[in-house]
Amino acid sequence: MQIRCTQKLLKELSISTNQLAEIENTDSLLGNWYANIFTLDRRKTLIFMNERTLLSFIIYGMRKDNIKNFPIVFVNGVERVLAMEGVKQDIIDKILEQHSTIFFTKTHSNSLRGNMNDLVNLYKHIVLYEVA
Repeated sequence: MQIRCTQKLLKELSISTNQLAEIENTDSLLGNWYANIFTLDRRKTLIFMNERTLLSFIIYGMRKDNIKNFPIVFVNGVERVLAMEGVKQDIIDKILEQHSTIFFTKTHSNSLRGNMNDLVNLYKHIVLYEVA
């Protein structure tokens, strides 16, 4: 399973380009994920978006010690969002088994990055205006 990270997130994770994997496709049920980091209400926030389904979620209030555990944070987020969507636990377990090995790669689709940027704006609106 691979997470396609933006340059901004790679810098935050201290991952250089020579540490990135070179994988084209994966055979997991959900496919690959895109990830970015942005600031929301003065707190670092991670956004993850599935490249096949555009299913997305955010992790709000990241700190440096959380970012060191990035793969664990990601897998826990995937598990929670799938459970919230009503996916059966046996299917979630199968998906998480496929996510046991995570590779970091660069983003490669301007269209998907654009979708993720739209989602960032949507999440900002929801968190800042509709929750308050």
